[in-house]
Amino acid sequence: MKSFTTRQPGNAARFLLTAVAAAAVSLAGLVLAPQAQAATNCPTGQFCYYYQSNQQGSMRGYTGSVSTLTEAFTAEGAGKGIAVRNNSYSVWNNTSVSVTVYYSPNYAGASQTIPAGTK
Repeated sequence: MKSFTTRQPGNAARFLLTAVAAAAVSLAGLVLAPQAQAATNCPTGQFCYYYQSNQQGSMRGYTGSVSTLTEAFTAEGAGKGIAVRNNSYSVWNNTSVSVTVYYSPNYAGASQTIPAGTK
């Protein structure tokens, strides 16, 4: 991943992660633990945010619903250590359910649903 000195929020980065109704039911009771993996590899069962487009740069994976994205990208690559928030330029939904991401914390604002298996 390239590093940038200035960044404009990307579409994927403008949203916060939450599971859609079906995902909420299937993930009910799970405690979200952000996962650190090597860049470009989104493990099965995770929804991953990437610092750069085309699943490049540092990555942060999630296994369930979160109301904010205050954690930092942890995988090696450009963006490592920067908060996910609105700094993500691509995602990979490597889960078996659709996932909805929101622009604002606490599942507020505009949203976009990412179908299962979609990059």
